[in-house]
Amino acid sequence: MIGRGDHPYSDKDILRLSSALYQRPTMKRVYYSGFIPVNEYDNRLPALKQPPLVRENRLYQADWLLRFYQFKVDEIVNDAYPDLDLEVDPKLGWACAIRSSSRSISIRRIMRCFFAYPVSG
Repeated sequence: MIGRGDHPYSDKDILRLSSALYQRPTMKRVYYSGFIPVNEYDNRLPALKQPPLVRENRLYQADWLLRFYQFKVDEIVNDAYPDLDLEVDPKLGWACAIRSSSRSISIRRIMRCFFAYPVSG
């Protein structure tokens, strides 16, 4: 469950766990769910003004890159930026990071990434 407010987990932690689960032969899919409080009278649950639906969407987009394009978690998020940018699709964030770095990347990988599913956001 993401976005509860009292959890210490970054998107990098969540994606690293998802990536490890995908290494198991029986794991086909990981689901992410934004925390939505169901009642206002129980003060044991954190009060949220709005559920983290954009973060949930970004985690699904990053998950897609892990599952279908064999991305590594460190290619999507890193120690300097452990959380996904809520304003930018993870695929676009990856492309901008590659463009600004001196790393080389194959044209084939770029073509597979950018023409396989539409950028949303």
